[in-house]
Amino acid sequence: MSLTAGRRLLPALKERLRRTPEVTGLLSQLGRPEDGTDPTLTNNLEIFVTLKPLDEWRPRMRNLGDLVAEMESNLKEVRGSSTTSPSRSATTSTRTSPGSSGRSP
Repeated sequence: MSLTAGRRLLPALKERLRRTPEVTGLLSQLGRPEDGTDPTLTNNLEIFVTLKPLDEWRPRMRNLGDLVAEMESNLKEVRGSSTTSPSRSATTSTRTSPGSSGRSP
């Protein structure tokens, strides 16, 4: 995917991810990192998703797999997109005071 195509695709992808009420934030990265730490090509598009704490999820969302399945189903509506499994270092956001990391395992 070109950078131009990625820029066109990104708003639709984010809109589909926001349909899941457990999503609290989205951060996207288009292209490759300039520091040489990641061996991806310039056609890389990643979206980092922050989630509500597990105890605030809808009852039918029993685990991360349920949530990912719903998000992947929504993303399939966007022509030209494909998904990969989320990182196993997935975290949920928590309310924290200034200076703390804001993440929990």
